[in-house]
This record gives sequence, structure tokens and C-alpha cells, in this order.
Amino acid sequence: MQGMSERQYAAHAGLSRGAIQKAKRSGRLVLFADGSIDPEASDRRLRATTNLGRSFAARMRHRTSRAPTLTLDETEALFARLNALFGSR
Repeated sequence: MQGMSERQYAAHAGLSRGAIQKAKRSGRLVLFADGSIDPEASDRRLRATTNLGRSFAARMRHRTSRAPTLTLDETEALFARLNALFGSR
């Protein structure tokens, strides 16, 4: 094998194996004739084809989608309880 396996490249790139498999299916990785991954060329291609703004936006959507939404009354009640516990500083 000339290059890296999917697992080796995932560890090299700091990505999951599933992300590597998806990139491979979409043609975003450079492969040797034996099917192994050319790490240097693949790094360059991934950098050139990754939309960092989209990646950031997706992470933010995922992060904020789990945050509970509080009404104004709930927020005020929460602050009142925190002030009672810790006092105002």
C-alpha cells in the first residue's frame, strides 16, 4: 500500500472515519492506484474544497439547537434564584 488507509488518514486529519468516507465518495480525496489515500494531495484538496463558513454555521446550528429557550418570566425567575443563592456582585 502506497498511501494511508481511511483510519490512518482520519487520525492524520483529525476527522472521523465517516467524514473521510464521505469525502472519498464525493471525490474530495486523492487516491493512489491501489485505493490508498495520498495524504499530502488530499490535505491540499480538502483545504481547497472546504467551505469554512458553512462548516462554522453548521456547528453553530447544531450547538444552539440543543439550548433551551426561556421566556422572559422564566429568565427573570432564574436570575432571582441565582441572586438569592449567590447574592449580587
